[in-house]
Amino acid sequence: RPSPAVVRAFLLPLGALLASTSLAQVDFTLRPERGQLLPRHPSSGGAHAAVAGTVTLDGAAAVRLVVRRAGFVEPYFEGRRALAPEGEDEEGSFEETTFAFAPLLEAGLWNYSLELELLGDQDALLESCTVATDVLVGDVYIFAGQSNARADTGISLGIGMSQWVRSYGSAHPSAFALRAPGWYPAQPVAFEGRGQVGALAFHFAERIVEIAEVPVAVINGAVNGTRIESHAPAAAVDDPYSIYGRTLQRIQGAGFQDSVRAVVWYQGETEAEGTTDYAYEDAFRALRGSWLQEYPTIERTFVLQIRSGCTVYDNDLVAEAQRNFARSVPDVTVVPPTGIDRSDVCHYSYDEYGELGDVLAGEVLASLYGIGTPIDPPDALDAEWDPLRGTVTVRFRNPGAGLELDDGSFRRFAFDAPVPLQATDAWSSEDTLVLQLPLGVRPRRVSYVGNVLNGPWMRASDGAPAFTFALDVRSRYLRSKNLISRR
Repeated sequence: RPSPAVVRAFLLPLGALLASTSLAQVDFTLRPERGQLLPRHPSSGGAHAAVAGTVTLDGAAAVRLVVRRAGFVEPYFEGRRALAPEGEDEEGSFEETTFAFAPLLEAGLWNYSLELELLGDQDALLESCTVATDVLVGDVYIFAGQSNARADTGISLGIGMSQWVRSYGSAHPSAFALRAPGWYPAQPVAFEGRGQVGALAFHFAERIVEIAEVPVAVINGAVNGTRIESHAPAAAVDDPYSIYGRTLQRIQGAGFQDSVRAVVWYQGETEAEGTTDYAYEDAFRALRGSWLQEYPTIERTFVLQIRSGCTVYDNDLVAEAQRNFARSVPDVTVVPPTGIDRSDVCHYSYDEYGELGDVLAGEVLASLYGIGTPIDPPDALDAEWDPLRGTVTVRFRNPGAGLELDDGSFRRFAFDAPVPLQATDAWSSEDTLVLQLPLGVRPRRVSYVGNVLNGPWMRASDGAPAFTFALDVRSRYLRSKNLISRR
């Protein structure tokens, strides 16, 4: 049984989004819910609001649907339908008549309200009722992963509730939550009540709203401390007590199954020890395949690369697998969270999640909306050891991005070598990084590990933070010798 605090968290948002009032003489078979976000269709730029039902009021000859946008005097849409008879009783008189409307509502920062009028002879108004209010038209995103995707910062309930960002149901696994779906304005807290999407998703959605001027719905199914296999479909795909099934049921309940634009994935810290890069990639490919099967409209998946902290330390293969997703997995954009100073060894503060949400939103705006330019993080290609100079030179895939090092950055590189090894200096040119090492020790592997909390950082010349990486190091001397022997 949920605690009183949990019950209060579920019930508090209800004051804003109570069920719409209606007449006893109208039985609706289709209509939007109050507070609902209708997903826009890419071809029309809007969504059809289906309103249908039957009227049992004696003397009703027609119905009129009136759609209004907040702030506008004139109706956005007016449609009249003569009532079509549905059945005949024993005396030959019609008692039930049907109607149907599907006006196209334009996506944008507008609240729509829908009202149904029952009309008599010569269209005299007999009765009217509210169909739905506070209806939006916009875009849909799924967030998934573990604690940094959940992004619970302990913000008090009611702080930061958004007019233009919505969510449906709750990620809470209790039976109480599953029995009480509904639409709610999003809040940047997670997840003891409905409408609570976490700080990262909230800031991301607010930024999309601000720049693209379109409302956003977020379904966040992240769960703390979970491995990637915990997010895979259960034997019963829609099992509400599985992470995958609970998210699927919420998407289905919201009517979003054919409308999800993208998935944001931030997970991997729990995997970090004892997981190979290829095992993690295989699991991610399988999970992404399941998403595409359930949500075929997904245009792109955005992966936040895990950073140092929690269980992620030197030479992490999961972070390296994620870095390579952009090349090895179709339609994936990888976003590095390095470069953002944070105050906790695992997580971020509310404002720090806001900074990360802005970076993520910038990538989504560039990729899906054609607004702005995607960042071009320095992305390591290969590493070579020069035994005569005692240096490791790292080349990057994107030389045009430039490369800049904060003072002391050389301390943020780790080496796999026969003896403990630490760089003593580092410098950069347009497309290469050179690390100075003591002479006589050959490193087998070099890693850029970033920072647990604050800088120094490695960046592109435009400020884009570098991906962390882990590369095998080849020997310049052995490579030259092999070339000579082949000649």
